[in-house]
Amino acid sequence: MQQPPYNNQLTPNNDQTTGDNFITPYPGQFQYVPSPPPSPPTRPYNGIILTVLVTEYILSWVLGFSSTAFPSNSSPAGIIVSISAALLWGVQVSVLIIDWRGFKTLDGLVKWRQMSAAKKFWMFCAYIVFFLIMSGIYLGRKKHISMHVKNQLGKFMLCQNLDVLQLA
Repeated sequence: MQQPPYNNQLTPNNDQTTGDNFITPYPGQFQYVPSPPPSPPTRPYNGIILTVLVTEYILSWVLGFSSTAFPSNSSPAGIIVSISAALLWGVQVSVLIIDWRGFKTLDGLVKWRQMSAAKKFWMFCAYIVFFLIMSGIYLGRKKHISMHVKNQLGKFMLCQNLDVLQLA
């Protein structure tokens, strides 16, 4: 591909004496170039990893609430609560390690730069108090977006296949 001339270079098409100052077209400049397929948004999670994290999150809450069926001083209740807490904190640490920025904004739902200082303070307090619930909201949004992108990409690939079949 040919580089356009700079203003201070003299070329046959850039003659400073006559004032003709135009750039010659390069090959392929005016031809239609098909656009590349839309790429899905960058996702820090593989589909399997995201499914495992969502399943662990739900399982930890189910185990936590099911432990109330046992007397509080019994051994099974303590074991179930320990497993539940370990699963929940494992999910929390994994999310924070893999995608801290996405969690901080709830995957684009919270716009920190557009908030006033008071709203930032209250949102920070909400993150501290409802940390475990915020991670559920974040994982739910990630799973929803992941499924939506997969559906859109499948529709795009189907349309591409139909276009190829029509051309044949």
